[in-house]
Amino acid sequence: MSSVAGEPIPRGVAYGDLAYVSGPGGELLLLHVSSGDIVARTSFAARALAADAAGVIGWRSGPGTTDQRGEFGVILFAAQLATDSVEVVWEARLDFPAWVGGSASDVSRFAMDAQIEAGVVKVTVAAYSRYQGGAAPPMAVEAAATRELHRVVRLDRQSGGVLTGDRIDQSPATRTLLDEPIPGRRPVPYQYAETPQTRTWSTATGRAQLVRGPEGSGVHLARAVTASSAPPVEMVLSEDARSRTMVSLDGRWVFAEQTPGHGAPWGMYSAESGECVGDVVLDEGTISVAVIGGSVLLLVKEVASTAVRWTLRCRDRTDSRERWSLLLEERADRSAPPLSR
Repeated sequence: MSSVAGEPIPRGVAYGDLAYVSGPGGELLLLHVSSGDIVARTSFAARALAADAAGVIGWRSGPGTTDQRGEFGVILFAAQLATDSVEVVWEARLDFPAWVGGSASDVSRFAMDAQIEAGVVKVTVAAYSRYQGGAAPPMAVEAAATRELHRVVRLDRQSGGVLTGDRIDQSPATRTLLDEPIPGRRPVPYQYAETPQTRTWSTATGRAQLVRGPEGSGVHLARAVTASSAPPVEMVLSEDARSRTMVSLDGRWVFAEQTPGHGAPWGMYSAESGECVGDVVLDEGTISVAVIGGSVLLLVKEVASTAVRWTLRCRDRTDSRERWSLLLEERADRSAPPLSR
């Protein structure tokens, strides 16, 4: 869940006290995590993938994104943002089958991640397409609408030149006992990266998963160490099975609601050790969370009258004091009732 260079945050990436996030118009913003002060912004819509001391790696849609060959193209780029200044260092186009374009705006069906290490940018792309109709279709129709794509491309960090070309990454996965269901345990849904999840995730020493306790009670954190035959170790996060849970974007932290439905602070736990490191206020509507030093960054989804808003909010990790907030996106919500006159 984490990158080698930079730390994932809602709608962007952070490097030290600098954060690159997509703003209200889709433009890429450079801001300070500690203060929320915006330093620079691009003139084009883009998403940040990774960051290091040299700047940011991002992607954007190019003009004529779906070309005459029936392909969907995205532009990878490296840029340096400074005070009121944006310099694009290089650009590189990646082409995909046309159906990928229909998934690219949906975080549950399209994911692009990047890591920077030893002068190489490794970009991983995953896309999914499923039948979107109402009633269950004939098997042949459903099969024709079901597509998956997994691709890895490596580029030179300085020039953007492709080093190995597009290929499917077939590196063997390291397994633990958590890769199989725990007997007598049911997975607990948790919020991660704007979507509900139940799968296991990687930690520094192995894998972790949220499960129900014996007889379906409470919320437990199960941890398994890589290459160990020992059974997973469980720790109780909440005795109440109604408690909501979230996992930070880097997979290092688990948040569990201590008193469901009462607006109380959530417990914050290390996914690696299970240790409770304190409490933090998570705003109602939080759908994604990241911890950057002494700051907790929340993406909060709010429905107000006829609009839906996504706001990035920063709280102090120690006392949950709100430091700043920034509107990232607003859409008309036609399903919401109009304001009364």
